[in-house]
Amino acid sequence: MTTTQAIKEQLISYLTENSPSEALTIADANAREEIEFPCIAVDVQGSEAHSVALSMVNRAEAVITLRAHAGDEGDASINEWIGSLERLFFNHVEMTRAMNESGVLLYEWVYNGSSQNWDAATVEITFAANIMFARI
Repeated sequence: MTTTQAIKEQLISYLTENSPSEALTIADANAREEIEFPCIAVDVQGSEAHSVALSMVNRAEAVITLRAHAGDEGDASINEWIGSLERLFFNHVEMTRAMNESGVLLYEWVYNGSSQNWDAATVEITFAANIMFARI
């Protein structure tokens, strides 16, 4: 298993334990199986070495996406989910601790905020964080 896959699986586990709603499915964003809405899709993207001198230290971006059908869930519920997830992601100490339980040494979790995309059929909120970790 790659380091980024271990981080992704730990994020899925952590979000499952701390989900803002039992109605949400938490899944790997790259999973080939059908994912039902509402869901939270998790991915780790763009892993690269921090520098030549620190080749075993990598940087990547954790991308967590909340998706729901517009109208299936009330705006109040979706806003509560967003607030709950942002509180989790802003707590960099707890996020770092939780990720380190996977056996990966996560040095840094920097939450970059979220962006929202609402259309007639779906709502998609993307949360992003920069991470720095030791490659295993």
